[in-house]
Amino acid sequence: AEYMGRKRATEELGRLRHHLEDMVTERTAQLQRTSEALRAVAAEQTALFEAAPVGIAVLCNRVVERCNPRLEAIFGVAPGGLLGVSTRQWYLDDAGYEEM
Repeated sequence: AEYMGRKRATEELGRLRHHLEDMVTERTAQLQRTSEALRAVAAEQTALFEAAPVGIAVLCNRVVERCNPRLEAIFGVAPGGLLGVSTRQWYLDDAGYEEM
């Protein structure tokens, strides 16, 4: 009887292990599909950002963190020339800057 109990427990553990392996395989495949979809969306967003016919900037505390080539062309700066720059220089005076 004890042998049969151990045998059943071993078989159940084997079944559960296989089920867990199947779940891990499926979750891994799901994660891979999601990652690929995110990469595709990110590439599309980057292409749109870079090709936009208008100047676009991503700001944090009114400092340029990222901008597209069109904005650099508008300001006549080299690629990367606006990164880290305060938007204060975009205003004629402090009053205009503070008003925004």
